[in-house]
Amino acid sequence: MKFSDMVRQALGPSDRVMVLGATGWFGTVAIDLATETGAKVLAISGTPRLHHFGLKTLQTHEWSLELINQFSPTVVVDAAFLTREKIVSGRETEYFETNRVLMARAYYCFELPYLRAFIGFSSGAAITEPEKPYGFLKLEYEKELEKLAKKSNINTVVARAWSVSGPFVAKREAFAFTDFIDQFNNTGRIVLKAKGKVHRRYCSIQDLLALCFMAAKTEEFLIVDSGGETIELGALAAQIINLSGFEGQVVRDLDDLAPNNDYFATSDTWDNAVFRFGLETMSVAEQVQQGLSERIRREG
Repeated sequence: MKFSDMVRQALGPSDRVMVLGATGWFGTVAIDLATETGAKVLAISGTPRLHHFGLKTLQTHEWSLELINQFSPTVVVDAAFLTREKIVSGRETEYFETNRVLMARAYYCFELPYLRAFIGFSSGAAITEPEKPYGFLKLEYEKELEKLAKKSNINTVVARAWSVSGPFVAKREAFAFTDFIDQFNNTGRIVLKAKGKVHRRYCSIQDLLALCFMAAKTEEFLIVDSGGETIELGALAAQIINLSGFEGQVVRDLDDLAPNNDYFATSDTWDNAVFRFGLETMSVAEQVQQGLSERIRREG
C-alpha cells in the first residue's frame, strides 16, 4: 500500500485535523496529506497568513482556544518546535521558554473532548544528544506525551525523525538531501565537506506520516523511528547525478583516518510498523526522483 492510500484509510471526510506548526516542513506535508482525504483542516502557525504550498493555498490562524474548541479536532498533528539552529549562545533560557510554550499547547490538546488521535514529532537528538537543549526538550516531550496518552486514553504516536526527505522543505541548504539536489542543479557539482564517511537512513516524510496516521487508529502509545535503507552520502550524491540524466561531478576529500558520522536509528520500530501496516515505502532512488521532480516544478 502506498502512503497516499494508507492516509486515506486512516483519515476520512468526518475527521477534523488540526496541525500545529502548519507552515513548517512537516506541518505542510501533514496538511497536504490530510486535505487529500477530504478531512477538514485547521492550520495553526505563529503568524496568520495565506500559506502557499505546491498548487494549494490555505489560511493559517494563530493559537486561539475559542477557534480550536469551535473546530473540535479529532486528530492533532504537532509539528511546532524551534529547531536546534534557533539556539543562540547566551540565550538558551529563551529557547527553552519558547519551546515549552509550544509544548504546553500540544499538551492542552489532550483535554479536547472529541480528540481521538495525537501525532507529535520528535528527533533522533532525543537519543543521541539528550544533554543538549534540543535533544533534552525532545526527550522531555516524548515522556510527557506517553504520560498523557495513558491518562487520557487518546491514541498517541511519536514520529521520531532522524533523516527524512520529501516536498516543501523550506531551509533546503540545511539538509543534505535537498542541498545536494540544489548544488547539482546550480553548479553541476556536489561538494561533500565531511572528511569521513557519512551514513544515513532515509525515508520520505510522507511514508513516516502515513505510518503514524495509521498507527494512531489503534495504538495507545507508539514511537516510530524513521528508517529506510542505509546509504553513504557519497553514494547519495552519485545517485542524484545519475538519476538526473545529466553529467556531473562529486567533489570530496576523504580522510581514511577521519571517523565515520553515523546518524540513524538502530531500533526496529520502523521495520515493524512498515510490515504491520503493509506500507510500500519509497526507495532512496524514488525519493531522489521525487526531489528532482519537485525542483523542476518549483523552477517551472
